[in-house]
Amino acid sequence: TLTWQKGSHNLQFGANILFIRRSSDNQTDSFSYALANPDWLEYNGFAGTPSPLNPTYGCAPNTGPCFPAVAQGFDGNYDTALVDLMGMVTEGFSQYNYKITNTTAATPLAQGAPIQRHWATDTYSIFFQDTWRVRPNVSLTYGLNYQLMTPITETNGQEVTPSVNMGNWFNLRALHAKEGIPSNQDAPIKFQPAGSVYGRPGLYSAQTKNFAPRLGVAWTPRADSGWLKGFLGEDKTVIRAGAGMYYDNFGPALALSYDETGTFGLSSTIQSSFGTLTAATAPRLTNINTIPTSLLQPAPPSTFPVTYPSIEAIGNGIDQSLKTPYSYAIDLSIQRQLPGRMTLDVAYVGHFAHRTLGLSDVAEPLDLVDPKSGIDYFSAARQLSTLWRAGVPESSINASTIGPTAKYWQDMLTPQSSGYTLICSTGATTASLLTAVYDVFGPGCGNLYNETSALYYIDVLGLVTTPRTGLNSFYNSQFSSLWDWRSIGYSNYNALQIGLHKQTSHGLLFGLNYTYSKSQDLESEAERGVQYLTDSIINSWDPSQMYAPSDYDLRHQINGYWVAELPFGRGKDFGGNVSKGVDAAIGGWQLGGTARWTSGFPFSAYMSGLDFPTNWDEMGWADLTGKPITTGTTITNGQPNVFKNAAVADTGFTYAFPGESGVRNPIRGDGFLGVDMNLSKSWRIPRTEKQALQFRWSVFNVTNSSRFDIYSSQDEVTSASTFGNYSQTLTTPREMELALIYKF
Repeated sequence: TLTWQKGSHNLQFGANILFIRRSSDNQTDSFSYALANPDWLEYNGFAGTPSPLNPTYGCAPNTGPCFPAVAQGFDGNYDTALVDLMGMVTEGFSQYNYKITNTTAATPLAQGAPIQRHWATDTYSIFFQDTWRVRPNVSLTYGLNYQLMTPITETNGQEVTPSVNMGNWFNLRALHAKEGIPSNQDAPIKFQPAGSVYGRPGLYSAQTKNFAPRLGVAWTPRADSGWLKGFLGEDKTVIRAGAGMYYDNFGPALALSYDETGTFGLSSTIQSSFGTLTAATAPRLTNINTIPTSLLQPAPPSTFPVTYPSIEAIGNGIDQSLKTPYSYAIDLSIQRQLPGRMTLDVAYVGHFAHRTLGLSDVAEPLDLVDPKSGIDYFSAARQLSTLWRAGVPESSINASTIGPTAKYWQDMLTPQSSGYTLICSTGATTASLLTAVYDVFGPGCGNLYNETSALYYIDVLGLVTTPRTGLNSFYNSQFSSLWDWRSIGYSNYNALQIGLHKQTSHGLLFGLNYTYSKSQDLESEAERGVQYLTDSIINSWDPSQMYAPSDYDLRHQINGYWVAELPFGRGKDFGGNVSKGVDAAIGGWQLGGTARWTSGFPFSAYMSGLDFPTNWDEMGWADLTGKPITTGTTITNGQPNVFKNAAVADTGFTYAFPGESGVRNPIRGDGFLGVDMNLSKSWRIPRTEKQALQFRWSVFNVTNSSRFDIYSSQDEVTSASTFGNYSQTLTTPREMELALIYKF
């Protein structure tokens, strides 16, 4: 940085160059593997499905030797236990790795061979700033920062990207859905070598337009007389305002996660198909190190470009349209010096972020519109779910019962002259298309609240009937879900900040701060994070459904600190004339401490572990019924719970409908409370200038308060006996520490 003082201007010029290099050599993705996953079987498992392993299978109402149904909320436990007990291996992941030799070919690596990568990215920043003393009581600061970011690249050419821009690909799917054009018309996704080694674009383009201006002003107002002079004081008040634009560095974490999960043709993980195996046909475990060959998929060709197979896989990637996230920061503050060496600060702080990175499913099943009626899929599926929830039996289903959305199924699905099989209930044949569709969307196959599976049965497996526009009209044939990092997020933070601080005088020092704030965003996932259930944007066709209080939003925060010299000993209010011997006992004592209190973090709930109403791979949050949800820690039989009345808390929640994401972060957990204090006594060692001995007694969590961690709570509503139960605390029990400290 160079500084140049010229008259009333203080000019600064500077530059910053950042080189990031990241090398790896590991076997994390060097082996094929398989899972015992009941959800990957036909009907997503056994409980509540037409499987012979369902306890109520084949039992008509009130007749026959029926077993009790699996309890609601216990379905996943039941299914998992059966799969493990019977040794089923249901889902395979075939791993094939290659080393790129040129833009059209690669050499296969042996199973278990380590994968080597060398990633690099550079950032160049230059800035200019001027602090201008406009008047003796006014200063103006302005400047401009420019940042150039090169896309992260694999320096040895071991990098691939899709042959189509994934952001454009997704946007075209959205446009097609509105026009009734099916997903089987999506452009096929191919992968090819990319990056600077081959003179091609990489994971995203260079960020060359990152100009960030800054502006700030400080003003010391003055008044000659009247009440305003008393209010402002004599040069004791400062008003400050500022605004700036800031760009975020990104890239390395994205490249690492993409390299592990999104580089088909280079490091290919190929998943076995969903819903094709039953309890009878699933292979059995014979050896812990042997994967059943029927689950292994063929290796992709070692030539480029290579087309991803049509297996409705779950994948990850990066939208090549990524742009640098940026934010606007603004503040306005008033600072007033007070008597007693105290200062009062009152400020507004705002932070508004744009183009933040979010995980979005670019291959989400289409919300396909019927060109004839103008009705969309979500509306039609929601009506079926509404009827099932109201207890309407299949025997009552007709166009009149369903209403206007019945036209959607009649227009979009292929009629079958031979009738339709009620695969999720009696197995009988019906002449009614609407009854057959209603049956598939019902609880018989576990598809009530899990409507994406019902759509999969019809659109991918062709059960009951098929779309008039062919299979994979809703689902993309290559990916059932493809989680790409995209520049689609935004967030807002607004805060009132108040601080009262006292410099040391008369043996007392303290500070007290209060913040009232609100932070909202689409998602709070960091760039280094990975897609997992409920961590991403659930409905990519309407991301705004996720806009809610941030996971880290704290509405109220109070913190303080203090140091007080006790008024005993020589020169103090009490015992000011005592002897040195007495002073050694009663003088030099000091009491200090810190305190912090906050309101609670926000909290989301979901209904059960198998609710996928809108997205194939992302569960929906629970929706709200409108009934009051009262939080406040209650301890019953030694078990702390987030709700005032845990027994009725579940009545405030319900299942999200198709097309919905549920409600994110609608309730609050415990806040934090902590008070730490210490009492100390110091002795100066005679005949030395800087040596002293100090005795200190410290107490942590003086009040021995317990506050519980909302993120350790049981958030599954249908687990009624445990819903809302805490398992960890934010605080630790009271602790004391005695110390003898020698200072020199």
